[in-house]
Amino acid sequence: MMFSALPISVQYAVMAVMFICGICQLELIMYKLFSRSGIADCIADVGIYAVLFTALAYITASVEKGKVVYTVGIPYAVIAAFSGYVLIRFVIQTAKQKKRNRNTLSPSSVKQSLDNLDSGICFADSDGRIILINRTMGKLTESIIGRYPQMLGEIENMTKNADGVSGLGNGLFMLSDKKVWSFKTEKLSKAGLEGYTQTVAYDVTELYNSNEMLKNNNEKLRKTNEKTQQMYEELADRIREQETLNLKIKIHNDIGRSLISIAQIDSEAQGENMDTQLALLQNAVSYFSDHRGAALNSTQDVIRRAAGMNVKLITLGALPDNTALKSLFLTACDECVTNCVNHAYGTEVQAAVSLSDGVWKMRFTNNGTAPTQEISEGGGLSSLRRKVVDLGGEMYYEYSPEFALIIKIKNS
Repeated sequence: MMFSALPISVQYAVMAVMFICGICQLELIMYKLFSRSGIADCIADVGIYAVLFTALAYITASVEKGKVVYTVGIPYAVIAAFSGYVLIRFVIQTAKQKKRNRNTLSPSSVKQSLDNLDSGICFADSDGRIILINRTMGKLTESIIGRYPQMLGEIENMTKNADGVSGLGNGLFMLSDKKVWSFKTEKLSKAGLEGYTQTVAYDVTELYNSNEMLKNNNEKLRKTNEKTQQMYEELADRIREQETLNLKIKIHNDIGRSLISIAQIDSEAQGENMDTQLALLQNAVSYFSDHRGAALNSTQDVIRRAAGMNVKLITLGALPDNTALKSLFLTACDECVTNCVNHAYGTEVQAAVSLSDGVWKMRFTNNGTAPTQEISEGGGLSSLRRKVVDLGGEMYYEYSPEFALIIKIKNS
């Protein structure tokens, strides 16, 4: 069937299909030209477009205002087959060209790759004109200076003069959104690239924040080390102070016993007691030589030392197993014996120790004269109190019904 024999509505439909085919063919030609496929690759497409355009013009002119002007002697099947061929060829050629573009390096593909980078990059010629800039760098500079840069100098100066930019040194800049960018510009020197300048911008926010956190942690560590060093120094001072305190206690007790022994020799040094008193005096003054009195390791030691001062020491209760508490009890006994002779003028000291509800209680009394006013602690009692406090305890005095020194320390 010839084309002119078709109904007018069908003829218009065929014309519309041919028009669409012409648009697709023209698009294919333009796509290939923009993809730099070359003129030779487009000759066949141009020829097909010319035939299709000529046939469409010829057929369109045969119908005017719904009436056939002249008869078109082309079979309808030929027109349909040619239109189908154009459409199918358009799809196939377009797919091939896209595949070729993906596998071919071209200026457009290079630009597209650069635009996909998260980092900013641009290139400028020897005159400072920007010849290539990717999307990231463009948006970055536009957000700072309000426009896309045209010259390299705009990028170099924007971090110096733009509002909302904080220079952090070493090419780092913090923008108004608190993101930190590192800008770096360098001259290219490779063959064929002489005279060109490359500027790159990296988002280093995470790295910068991590470094700042590390600096803060290092500063905290430095302060902690200083405090630790200070604690070590204070600990050394405390140890020296404790050693001095122990020496003071030793001096206090030894001198007290020496004075007591000297007084006893003066009042009782006659007859068979003379040898005993001289031995006591020799032991008392031995403090000032290289010989020291025996250490207090048991109740027998402190009882024996008390007997040397003519004082009877009575201990009640079992001593604590804790070495520090045991030493404290023996030291307190020795101190109370000395004070009993020097201040109360007594001859008997009673020391009782007990454990109740997890608390050790030490109570010391004597048969001497009770004090008439509040106790004023000297070197011996002050040293004893310091030891009690160091062990986490408390020391106080009772005045009724009799004078007593009380020490309480939690069991540990």
